[in-house]
Amino acid sequence: MRRFIIKARHKSLQRKPTHQCDDHPPMFTGFLRYEELRDALQTLVQITQRIHFSQLLKLISSSSSSIKPRSIACLTPFIDASGIIRVGERLRRSTAPEDFKYPVLMPKSSALTLLLIRYYHITGMHAGPQLVASLLSSQFWIVSGRSVIRHIIFKCVTCTRHQASTVKTLMGDLPSS
Repeated sequence: MRRFIIKARHKSLQRKPTHQCDDHPPMFTGFLRYEELRDALQTLVQITQRIHFSQLLKLISSSSSSIKPRSIACLTPFIDASGIIRVGERLRRSTAPEDFKYPVLMPKSSALTLLLIRYYHITGMHAGPQLVASLLSSQFWIVSGRSVIRHIIFKCVTCTRHQASTVKTLMGDLPSS
């Protein structure tokens, strides 16, 4: 994402020779690094949460003790150092990584959630709803996750083709003689 932003801001870099562009940052080339992918996902999550959880962000940041939706209040949401809403207090004494102990809260109706579910479904070799939910739960907590995952997976054309039943032909009657 950062590469795209830098390239969009500095379109003139492609037109000018490199010796004239000493004041601009270098162009990124090659494969995306892990840090770039992680930062891009973090930025997309922040934008998604600002759109879908704006009221929740205000409630948490004002340290109000009563969070309105009970389905979210029982998850004990908090805002981490990077400004992302995370859930969970159950595993705080665990030695597991922070992303696993405190998954990111995601809305059920966002485009990013849809893309994440599709990504884990396809990389899991068209895995079923339970496996996709398990893979997602290591980093994300999707509100009403099971129903959203099932809805998206059952719309997968590849899975529908492979699970289609063959036509069973009826046997004809034997001749009378």
